[in-house]
Order: sequence, then C-alpha cells, then structure tokens
Amino acid sequence: MGLNPAQMLVFKKQSNIISESTFNQSWDSLKLLNNESQLNMLMQNTFNQNHTLSVFGSVPHYNFSAIGTYGTSSSNALGNNSHKFGLNLNNDLKLLDDRLRMQLYVNLTGSRTRTGTTFDPNSKLQPYQMLLDNQNNYVYDYANLSQDVNKTLMEKGYHEFGTNLLEDARNTNNRSNLLQAQARLNIDYNVFNGFQWATSVYYTMSNTNVDDHAGKNTSRVRNLVNTYGEYTANGINFYVPYGDIMSKTKRRERQLNVRTALSYSKTIGKHRISASIGGGGYLYSLRTPAYNTMYGYNFTTETGTPIFLPSSDPKGAITNYTSLISGTATTAYPYQLLNSIQGDSTNNRNLNVNAGLGYSFNSRIFINGTYTNVYNPNYGQVPTYSTLSTLGVSGTYRIIQRPVESWFNKLDVSTSYSKTQMPDLPTSYTNLRYYQNNWGNYSLWVNGYLPSQQGGQKSEKISETLTSQFWNGHFEMNVAINTQKRSNMSSENSLGEVTWDSSSKATYVSAGAILNLRNNLFRFNVNYNKSPEGNSQVNGDFSYDIGRETYFKSKTISSLIFDMRLEDISPMQGLGLMMETNRMQASGNFSYANNGNFNSMPPKNTNFEMHSKLGIFNDKYYIDLRYYNHSTSGVSSYVPLTTDPSTGLSSQYSYSLIKNKGVEFYLQGELVKTKKFSYVLTINGAYNVNIAKEVPTTNFTMTSNYVTAYRNGYNTASIWSYR
Repeated sequence: MGLNPAQMLVFKKQSNIISESTFNQSWDSLKLLNNESQLNMLMQNTFNQNHTLSVFGSVPHYNFSAIGTYGTSSSNALGNNSHKFGLNLNNDLKLLDDRLRMQLYVNLTGSRTRTGTTFDPNSKLQPYQMLLDNQNNYVYDYANLSQDVNKTLMEKGYHEFGTNLLEDARNTNNRSNLLQAQARLNIDYNVFNGFQWATSVYYTMSNTNVDDHAGKNTSRVRNLVNTYGEYTANGINFYVPYGDIMSKTKRRERQLNVRTALSYSKTIGKHRISASIGGGGYLYSLRTPAYNTMYGYNFTTETGTPIFLPSSDPKGAITNYTSLISGTATTAYPYQLLNSIQGDSTNNRNLNVNAGLGYSFNSRIFINGTYTNVYNPNYGQVPTYSTLSTLGVSGTYRIIQRPVESWFNKLDVSTSYSKTQMPDLPTSYTNLRYYQNNWGNYSLWVNGYLPSQQGGQKSEKISETLTSQFWNGHFEMNVAINTQKRSNMSSENSLGEVTWDSSSKATYVSAGAILNLRNNLFRFNVNYNKSPEGNSQVNGDFSYDIGRETYFKSKTISSLIFDMRLEDISPMQGLGLMMETNRMQASGNFSYANNGNFNSMPPKNTNFEMHSKLGIFNDKYYIDLRYYNHSTSGVSSYVPLTTDPSTGLSSQYSYSLIKNKGVEFYLQGELVKTKKFSYVLTINGAYNVNIAKEVPTTNFTMTSNYVTAYRNGYNTASIWSYR
C-alpha cells in the first residue's frame, strides 16, 4: 500500500531520511497547493433539450395518435452525454356495430449514452493532490504505491503505476445502447347481449449493449499490464499487450403476459345470473451471454491482440513486479484472463385460471363467489407445479330495502368466507456461470442462498357483517364479527421469518364508516380490519372541495381542495391485488398487469398523504402541494448488506423498514393567451428523504459495500468512511 505525500513526509522525517528543515519546507509547500480549481476540469457544462412531435387523427370507428420524442442530456461528469428517442402509438378500432373493440398501444424508446470516469465522492484524493503541473503534464497520485517504489519499477521497465483522474476520464469511453419496446393489445368482443369475450396481451422487451472501453493511457490498463509483467534478467516479459481494453456485454430481457376470459350475464324476471371464467400465462426471460475481455483492442478490425501464456505450463503462474519489492512477492495466472465471465440466464413462468359466479334475486338476495389459481413450476421438485390460490364466497340479505324512516334507509346482513393458500416454494439460489475454455463446459458458482417467503401459509376468515345506511345515504356504517384462522405462520406474523407448522384462531370485531355530505363535496371514509397475517389495519380517506361550497364566495379564488389518504397493505394482500389483475373486470377488460411474477412476496406498504390545490382567476394560476410519508417493510434481497465473506455469498435476505417522506409542489401560470397563441409557465419541485428505520447491523469489510450500506436512522443515500 502506498503513502500519500503528507504521509510520506512524516515517514521520512520519523525515519531520519530527511532533516526537520527539509520536512518543514516540503510541508509548507504542500499547504500552498489546492486542487479545488483543477477539479473543475473533471466537470463539464450541461445542456439538455427535448423535442416532441404529435399527430392525432380519426375516422369513423377508428382513432389514432402518434407522439415522437427526441432529447439530449448530459451530466456534469466529464465526457458524459446521452441521446434519447421515443415513439408512442395509440390505436382504437371499433367494428361490428361497435361490438368489437381493439386497442393497440406501442411504446418504443431508445438511448445512446457515453460515460467517462466519474469522480468518486468517497475518493481519498487529498486537497494538495494536483491533476496538472505548471507545464500541463499529468501529476499522478501514488496512494496505491509509493512514488519511490514507482520510480524504481519504472527504471526496470514497468509502466507508470500512478493514477490521474483527469487522464482516466479523458481516455475512458464507455458506451451503452438501450432499446426498449412495450406493446399492449386489448380486445373486447360483445358476442351477443350478455355474452362477452375479452383478451389482453402485454409484451415488453429490452436490449442493452455495453462497450466498456479503457484507453491504453489509463491507470486501469497500465496497472493490468504491470500485474502480468514478469521481471527477468533479460528484461520484462509482458504477457498482456499494452493497448486498449474492450469488454462487450449484452443483456436481453423479455416479458409476455396473456390473459383471456369469457363472461355471461342474464336477467330472468327478478333473477339475475352472472358467470365468468378465464385463464392466462406469464413468461419472463433474462439472458446475459458470456463475454470475453479483449486486450490490445483494435477499433478498425474490432479484434484484440492475443495474450501470452507461460511456455512451460500454459496454466502456470508468473511472478510480477512485486518480486522487486521486499516481502511482497505475489503470483499471477495469465490463463485466467481467457475465461468467459457472467454468462447466465433466468426463466420465470406461470399459468393462471380464475372463475366467478354471481346471483341476485329482486335486489334483495345477493350471492357471489370468486376463485383464482396461479401455478408456478417447481423444477426438479414434487409436485411439478406449486399452487397459489384465493377463494371468496359471500351472501347478503337486504332486510330493509326501502326507507322506513327519514333517517333510516337500508339494512343488510351478510356472511362471507375467504381463503388464501400460499405454496411451499423451494429455496432459490443465485449463481454465476463461467465458461471454462480448457474443458469446453461451464462451472457454476453459487453466491446466493435465498429461502422463499412462501412456505405454505394459509389464512381463512369467516365474517358476519351488518351494514346500515342513514339519512338518504349520507352516512353508512358496517360492523362485522370475524373468525380468522391462520396456519403455518410464525407468531410474529412475519412472512420473512422461518415458518413452522403452527396454527392460531382469533375472533375480532371490524368496522367501517362512510360520511358523504354537502352534495358529495365532503367525503370521509374509514375502515378497521385485520390483514390475512393477523395484523391490525386502518385504511381511509378524506376529501373536501371547499371552492365549490355555496358559502364560499371569492372573486379571486376559483378552486380550493383538500384531501388526505391513509393506506395499509400487507404482503398477502399485495399479492392478492396482483392476482386480481388476472380476472376480467366488470367493465369488460383487464387492469394493467405491471408484474406477473408470483414467486416473491411484495413488501408491506403503509402510506399517508395530504394534498391541497389552490387556484385563482378561474385556475389561470394554481399551486398544487402534496406531503407524503410512505414506509416499506418486509423481507428483501435489495437492501445492501455486507455478507460474511466466509460464506461465499454476495447477497442475502433481510428484514428492513425504509421510510420515504417528502413534499412536492407544482405551480402553473398562464402568462399569455390569445386565440392563436398561449404561453404557460410551470414550476415543479420536490424534497425527499429515504430513512432506514430497521436494517441489520453492518459488519465491517474492506469493500465499497461497507461505505454504502444502510444504517439505522440515517438516509439511505449516505456514504460512510473508515476511521
């Protein structure tokens, strides 16, 4: 390990290599240096531009729109720039007397990005470490290897070991090309009165090509060439050619989600029957082909220069420059540079079926039932497929159908049964696959052991509910007695903990109320219940449109709105919402499926929001304010942790609680408006913090993971240092 100039001076003084007067003179010289202005050379001015072209049109039974975008942007890092384009196509076609409707949405985006070497905010660059001297020559940082040792090695024939951020930034050229496509087709066919067929096809693809290029005048190339340089009496044998280094990587991602359903409804006298049946499939694939790093790269031929191997044993070791440093001799293996790395593939797929049945009589008796099943393959396991299912049955009898008093309007009694059954999924492994050239096969390195959160948990609930309505529907309330049985869950109700075959049964009261006043301008809704895991929940919302009140009279203020929201969604409820996207909606089609992968549990989400809007002069000017406090808790492998190196694992599951809170504002003003021209000014901004409230203790490691890991009570973007 090298010493920075200040440390080197102290070492030489303590070792009596230099006198105190020489030390003081050199120390004062360091104090006079300041690289603040030179660090600006690592930065660049930014200029962003965006262009949009829109085309809209329609003919009888057909509407279309096309929106094209192009923009350029760059960051302040030297050499960074990005070009982005996009194309949105919307088509809406109606045929067969508007009984058949087809909607096709296509979104195409692409980008070309170039990045150089960025300045690491955790860099140990000292304030006196200059980038250029007075003759504009590069000044090197010897924090990794002392300047005296570097001088000795260069005299033997090795390349410069020092690092210069400016030189690296100027000679590093990383390019990334991204192409993404998203298409969604919705078909809704009213075959005949009461009989409907709906289908939704959702497809996404993403291709990413990255060229990781380091020029020969970078510290990365020089140090690599030196590492594979063997010193002999006849000179240095460099096994790696001195030249550019290029790594070309690819990433191919595909997702296909197909859902289809039939529904039928029929009214016969006072009887009404409805039924639906549907199914679908989901496929996700990710390919990252193996790649080789090319040394001595030639941009014209797009080929590299062969590296050399020891003649006595191609897989043998060599001694490098460390043999010239007392007590630090190490070996290197040139053949390892030939190994292809990071070749891997991932496949996720599932099938689903669902059904629904409903019956009502004389708007007094209501019976409904729903069933949803998702099948995930268990590769190499018995049974072949795991099953995730939800079942719900309810019956309602309207005791009072018409108002009996001016204040008492309706009374319902109902019974319902619901069940969620989780599969017992096997443990998943993450690994890296390496192609072994010498044997022509692959080796697998397991670096992640992730127990599944779905371990056969089951939750059942029976509810007896009484719902009443008062004062012409202005107030409604419900009270229920619930019996909940949970199986194979831990007592802490955490799906992330190791579960065991335990069961519990509890009876509790849930309640809810809806208040609707002032001609729907004032609305309040609150509900208390328990999640399938058995945890208490409160959900609700409140809104008041003051600007439309009859008592509110203002010639200036045209709109004044205030609303609030409180949401609490457990992991099993979140998974249930995802499963509902497979079911046909009452409107005749499917809701947007953002994710069709049911192998992992979503986190527990709680959200509190306050929002207000103030508009003046018929909303010619208005401001929109929002405050939010959102927390995400549960088991995740995405929280950065320092794993124990002895395990060989690079990732692990852990429980975490992350709070995300902040404020947003949006200000809009119509400055100019004529019949042919308008000019609108908009200003928006936000302040956001992410705080880690509950995360595991970070174990010390000499890696970058230690300085970026989350700490309890601190912002997740914090960077930590050693001391």
